[in-house]
Amino acid sequence: MDSYTIREASTSIDDAEALSRVEAVTLGDSDLSANEMLAVLSQPGQYIYLAHDLDGTCIGMLASFDRHCETGERLELDMLGVVAPWRGRGVARNLVGRAIDDGRSRGCTEYRAVVAVDNLASRRVFERCGLASRGPGYRLMTRVFAGFASVPLLPDGWAQESTPALAERDWAYPVGSGWCSAWEGIRLLDASGKQAAVVALQRVDTIAYSGYWIEGLWSQNLASGQLALDVAAEYAKSCELDEVGMLIPMGDDLWQAAMAAGYEHAGDYGVLVAG
Repeated sequence: MDSYTIREASTSIDDAEALSRVEAVTLGDSDLSANEMLAVLSQPGQYIYLAHDLDGTCIGMLASFDRHCETGERLELDMLGVVAPWRGRGVARNLVGRAIDDGRSRGCTEYRAVVAVDNLASRRVFERCGLASRGPGYRLMTRVFAGFASVPLLPDGWAQESTPALAERDWAYPVGSGWCSAWEGIRLLDASGKQAAVVALQRVDTIAYSGYWIEGLWSQNLASGQLALDVAAEYAKSCELDEVGMLIPMGDDLWQAAMAAGYEHAGDYGVLVAG
């Protein structure tokens, strides 16, 4: 690695501009300005790494961030890009390795990458860094907001409750099924007062968007599941965020409820995990 260096990005406009330039030519997923990326860089829990050649030119980037998970703290290995002339020379692998090493020193218990099924190059990088596939593959369903006007959703007699942490309420969500007590929760009660659905949410801020990630959803049936997805979107809108999203396992009919709730299919993905 003597022909390039890797370091954590500083909260400076120079690093934000370098990050913006490399993201634009390698991924092109973000419409944030350098100043907006700088605001993300300055947030706690953001760990963004830059690779530079010996002339000081930025040649690669990895955006990662810590989030709560069922086992403790998870490092999300989110956006990875290396400029074309430097691909195949170990830059991406060393960016990921540095982030994992730093995460381990902070006490992270899990490392996760969500990778498009056709992105074989990124998959190989993460696998070489010790991550392995989990689950059958997923549909990424997202709802992006054009405005924040609220829409009434609940049927007559239904009620909605929310809590900043699932542990604070004795709700009948599926304990032991991979839910984290630190996630935010929304519960829907039908007209008889019976629990119809519970949604687990987590706020996510990245260099591409700010939104809520639906970490888990339990519902009596697809109809209450669709309503819960609608309510989750309204909640994200009330916070004036960009979008809400969820990974739905292949073969799960919940994706049909998501489509009916205005979510769009943003591609098929695999999840790779270590920890």
